[in-house]
Amino acid sequence: MKVKTFFIVMMAGIFVAHSSFAGGLFRSTRISAKVGMMNQADASSSITAAGTIKNSYEGQGAFGSLEIGRHVAGGLWGDLSLGIHALEAKSEINFWGETNHAVAIMPIMLGLRTYIFHGLDTGFQPYFLAAGGPVIGIEATQKVGLVTVNESHTETTVGAELGAGVNMLLTNWFSIDVSGGYMFMSDFSTPLNGTENFGGWNASFGFSVFLGRQ
Repeated sequence: MKVKTFFIVMMAGIFVAHSSFAGGLFRSTRISAKVGMMNQADASSSITAAGTIKNSYEGQGAFGSLEIGRHVAGGLWGDLSLGIHALEAKSEINFWGETNHAVAIMPIMLGLRTYIFHGLDTGFQPYFLAAGGPVIGIEATQKVGLVTVNESHTETTVGAELGAGVNMLLTNWFSIDVSGGYMFMSDFSTPLNGTENFGGWNASFGFSVFLGRQ
């Protein structure tokens, strides 16, 4: 009960403390940078019967994104997001040398977000987001031994994202962002590391700068 009361008081405090900065939403441009996690990642290390040492980092891992938004009208914004999701990295050491392997995807999403409290004089501004666009997958392998061999290939498909978040405006031009969502995607025609689809949940934290006239 005490935790619930503290949470309610904290949220109310944020709502009141930022009550004079809602005007930032009516500037013309927003630039955001975020980092976060997608699904659950895990790590492991093992030694095979042949003496091969294998280290791996698997799962949906970490990601970062850069977003540019343009104010359309009221609480509606157009969004362009460029992201990079580091999905897997492995290294293998044996008698013949070392092999490094990595997989990542780059979603490029164009969409809309709407701020549901844009008409209220508060800097606590939750929003909903819908976006879609191409998803580029990259798989790269480097083998180091008597000779060094670099191999890579890319795949492209389409995806979409539904999400929600909140901008907590500390001034009328700067805010802290917390967001989460789910990325849907079509299968890659050729699997990356044996997997055709990397859709999943994500959660992120970052900041936004609002520019232009109000």
